[in-house]
Amino acid sequence: MYKKLLNIPIGKQSIIWAGNKFNDVSSLSIADNVIIGPNNVFLIRGGLKIGNNVNVSGFSFFISQAHDVNDPMGHTSLSEIVIKDDAWVATNSTILPGVTIGKGAVVCAGAVVTKSVDDYAVVAGNPAVKIKERCPRIDYRLNDVSGIKWL
Repeated sequence: MYKKLLNIPIGKQSIIWAGNKFNDVSSLSIADNVIIGPNNVFLIRGGLKIGNNVNVSGFSFFISQAHDVNDPMGHTSLSEIVIKDDAWVATNSTILPGVTIGKGAVVCAGAVVTKSVDDYAVVAGNPAVKIKERCPRIDYRLNDVSGIKWL
């Protein structure tokens, strides 16, 4: 549905569940084997690049745009978010402008990510901090494209 209605470039075996909201898809790219869960909000005028085999759980915010608080006119600044291969962004997270989520990294549920996350790091909290390392051997592949989710 999103691919056809919004012309979103979506890779092979990727799926976007129903209920997601996008304010701009012109700088959005989604690679292969990606699952984007329900009811996320994508305020992404600054761009969002999602790598292969990424799991984005539902009810999260991705914000690659902001207002410059030091600008008297309050102009918008744009800074791309990058989510590298094999990463997992859990439910109810917030990813802020300019953040890169490293390869195989995990953003725990409810985390507010204000700074980039290293490869295979597990981060949690507000603001998100590293709580441990993830095993770098990731063998699963996300490829459940069966049916329409949560219409």
